[in-house]
Amino acid sequence: MSYEASHASRPGLAKAAIFGMLEFSARATGIDSLCRDLCRLAAEAGVFEAGWMVDTDADGNVTGSSIAGDASRPLTAFQLEIGQEAALSGRVVMRVEAGGRAETPEKCVWAVLPVFCGETPRALLFLSSAAPDFLDTTTMRLLTALQANLSATVLRLTEQERMLETESQLRASEKRFRVLVQSLGEGVGVVDLKERFVFVNPAAERIFGVENGTLVGRCLVDLVPPGEFELLLANTEKRRHGITSAYEHRIIRQSDGAIRDLIITASPQYDAQGLHTGNFATFRDITDSKEIEREILANQVEQARLTSALDQAGESIIITDVEGAIQYVNPALEKISQYSREEVIGRNPRILKSGQHSTDFFKVMWETLLRGETWSGTLINKRKDGTLYNTVTTISPVKTPDGTIMNFVAVSRDVTAELLLRDQLNHSQKMESVGRLAGGIAHDFNNLLMIIQTYTELLQSRLPQDETLRGYSEQILKAAERGRASPGRCLPSAAGKWSLPWCSI
Repeated sequence: MSYEASHASRPGLAKAAIFGMLEFSARATGIDSLCRDLCRLAAEAGVFEAGWMVDTDADGNVTGSSIAGDASRPLTAFQLEIGQEAALSGRVVMRVEAGGRAETPEKCVWAVLPVFCGETPRALLFLSSAAPDFLDTTTMRLLTALQANLSATVLRLTEQERMLETESQLRASEKRFRVLVQSLGEGVGVVDLKERFVFVNPAAERIFGVENGTLVGRCLVDLVPPGEFELLLANTEKRRHGITSAYEHRIIRQSDGAIRDLIITASPQYDAQGLHTGNFATFRDITDSKEIEREILANQVEQARLTSALDQAGESIIITDVEGAIQYVNPALEKISQYSREEVIGRNPRILKSGQHSTDFFKVMWETLLRGETWSGTLINKRKDGTLYNTVTTISPVKTPDGTIMNFVAVSRDVTAELLLRDQLNHSQKMESVGRLAGGIAHDFNNLLMIIQTYTELLQSRLPQDETLRGYSEQILKAAERGRASPGRCLPSAAGKWSLPWCSI
């Protein structure tokens, strides 16, 4: 049978094959399978010598090899030319290739169908036939319908794939969001316009003290103290005006009835039409934090009170670390030592050392302190101007709860004036004792002088005026008078000194 006779009935077969492709493309479920099966149908029809689906870029340029059919055979320059024409024109192109193939020595009709996804070229379907009447009007209309149907199918399948990918991403995102919300330490909840919970995470259930799954459906206003409904409603009203806000509110923990303080951050929620459907809120229990804040504030007040007391204390106070570096001194220390606070902070108390104490003295002091015991004693210190002063000092170690020494506190009282008064008192007491002794001696002495004076005057009254012994008696009386005056001069003066006719003590 001649070549022409063997292909005489092929125009009818070609149209039937194209109808089959139209029917298949309408129910295709995937782009890759669509391309493969179209080329398979073309090959199985027995009327097409070639059936290829080739990828193109957005400009219609061929970018991929054959998807089906003779995948190993590259496109010829003729095929590239008509493929480019079809992609650029957006319509079916049919051309005759004379003597293009060995099995079709006379001529071969090529039809190229550009397949679009919307406005973008997606692929080219090459169909070739050697039938002489393949290039007729009916076949052209069928190929044009197939091209339009394929483009519509590719667009539909692309949109489906995009939607499926979007849905997959949304499901994955929702899953990640749910895992995140479920694992959050803060409570998360969504309420409707009537303040009923429609969603909560486990942390919210713990905060409100309810069993798992029992908070959804309950109204938020039923979980706050009765006197605070208005405050909650006032904050909820802000959501109706599109306002997001954070505020403190108290709730009644359902498990034990305890009042708990919460920080609530709430924002309005809207549906696709922009209607307000409810509110999204996070809940954080700050009860323990507020208690800690109150304790810190109380400690700060107490510390301020203690610092004020230390600053106003009459005794000088020094606080050092375990290495002896001064960390605090009060104004009394500044006054007595003549050093300012800035001059002594960070330095060692040795700046007050007078040199009046031995090395063994300080050794005993430090041994006592490092045993964790309190040391008390009298210190002689030196002021900034070099003068000395005496203090009665108590040094105590400050310990941590585990017994570790962290500071030393020295409290000193200036006793310089007291010691001076004590010395003066002791001296005065000594002088008073000596004075009493001297007074007794003077009294006895005056009694003896009185006897001598009396007998001398009696003797003188019996001597004649010209008697030589009378002159001697005059000398005795004068000596007695001087003797009576001498005891007064022997008593101590106000300055504590003795005054005698012949010396001063």
